[in-house]
Amino acid sequence: FTYSAKGARIEYINEVGAALDIYQKLEEERMNLLKEKLGDYYKKLAILGEKMKAVTDNISSRSIPDISFSKEISRIVETFATEKHEIEAIEFAHAVSRYEDILKKFNTLYVKANSPVISSLEEFKIAGDDFNAEEADNITQVCKSILEDSWNAADISPIRISEFKEIVKTVKGRRQFCEALSEFRTKGIFIIPIKGYKLVAELLNIVLDEADNNYDINNALQILILSQTYYAKAIREMKHLEKIYLQQSIQDHPLWKKVSFWEQAIRMNVEAEKSVVASYIESEEEKTMRDQSMIFGRLGTFGYNMQQFGLDQETCEKVIFGYAEEAGLSEDMLPGLKVRLGENVANDCAGEEERR
Repeated sequence: FTYSAKGARIEYINEVGAALDIYQKLEEERMNLLKEKLGDYYKKLAILGEKMKAVTDNISSRSIPDISFSKEISRIVETFATEKHEIEAIEFAHAVSRYEDILKKFNTLYVKANSPVISSLEEFKIAGDDFNAEEADNITQVCKSILEDSWNAADISPIRISEFKEIVKTVKGRRQFCEALSEFRTKGIFIIPIKGYKLVAELLNIVLDEADNNYDINNALQILILSQTYYAKAIREMKHLEKIYLQQSIQDHPLWKKVSFWEQAIRMNVEAEKSVVASYIESEEEKTMRDQSMIFGRLGTFGYNMQQFGLDQETCEKVIFGYAEEAGLSEDMLPGLKVRLGENVANDCAGEEERR
């Protein structure tokens, strides 16, 4: 168990470190772009300031009845809005778009150690294009409210449960619930009051039901990861205090027994990660090495989770090595991958024996 935890921690630190290194480079690129464009705008604003001053002086020299503010302002705008200015405005818009793209890429890199990534921009658009502000605020409030009340073991009326079930039938509702649950982690809260544990677990299973019905792999994986984050403390025999993770309350869900789910989850996760780092690889050799290392790490993690959520050793190996072959993982890495899967089983057995 110690070796496994240490290895997972090192892998996590390396992944986040790599993401931060890339983010640093992207941030420098962003700052240089914005500095250049803002410099151009500063010059233009200086010119605009002089024109505004001239108009002000002109207006102040005339009597009030002679002044047409709309005409004066229109004349400034027409003078200032030259073709060159319009081109620069377009260039600046491109710089802003580039910055937004950089943020998306960083978020994908940084979050990948804790949550699944969105598999494609199209999926993101489908989930968010019809997301008006009022609707988003309502969904967020419903998810936060029912989650906080469940966490604190407050009474939840059947009407609120029904409303929650309707909301999480949509991908955006499920995503908002995951974000609301993730906020506890952001605040440094990981322990669920024992009386609220069952209520929170029921919410997770409701969301998983809808994720299963709608083949929502991303939010299902998010639930998986969050279930390994939060726990309650319970006193067992011999007055031994035991951590009961949410994972124990959802690991029997039918979704985790579907091989097709794990196969597609691995494929989406790896391909998304490859697409993010591909643009920043300097050589084909370096790209291949990074992809191989990343695939090995991802398969090890997925193998562990598959075993944790009830798949037998044979099925896990079939899925893991099936994708390893599909992705062209080096044969030199296969023995190490098999050893890692075996260690997961051994550690689980040792942990079970210790609990007994």
